Amino acid sequence: MKVIIRKYSNWYGPYQLIDTLLFFIPEEKRFPIAEKFASTRVGKLVDKIGTARLKYNERRRVSVRIDKYDTWGMDSTLASIILPMLKQLRDTKHGAPHTDDEDVPEYIRSTYAPPKENDWDVDVYHFYRWDWILNEMIYAFEHIVEDDQPYDSKRELRAQNGFRLFGKYFRNLWD
Repeated sequence: MKVIIRKYSNWYGPYQLIDTLLFFIPEEKRFPIAEKFASTRVGKLVDKIGTARLKYNERRRVSVRIDKYDTWGMDSTLASIILPMLKQLRDTKHGAPHTDDEDVPEYIRSTYAPPKENDWDVDVYHFYRWDWILNEMIYAFEHIVEDDQPYDSKRELRAQNGFRLFGKYFRNLWD
């Protein structure tokens, strides 16, 4: 197997141009200048060029070659890729999606959290729930990658739950 995935294109608009040109000015003073520049004809032109460039480069270039032996043990092949990605996401994430209480232990469910100050706030266990779910997914994929343990029904049930969570929260695996 050979996989090449290039990085996403970076957005470059009027604010980024001002940041580049006026790097020596403190950031809090650059922002008002960028605001004024963005509303000028030149600023709007830079914005259009940036938008056109982004649309052109919107998709990452992806090249994938699969060999026949990659599908012989496809679960372990994919687990070898997914596991380090899950670990990196867990270690570098900046937020957490909404999670369902039935997917986590009782002690971190939203029903056990103290009342929120505002309706738009998240409860105190919000991020703990996502960490717990990510750790269950990681356990499941470690179960495949480090397959040197004798069969244990408890470990197998926990791994199956991690795979279920992986499927359920697949669209939330981003940072």
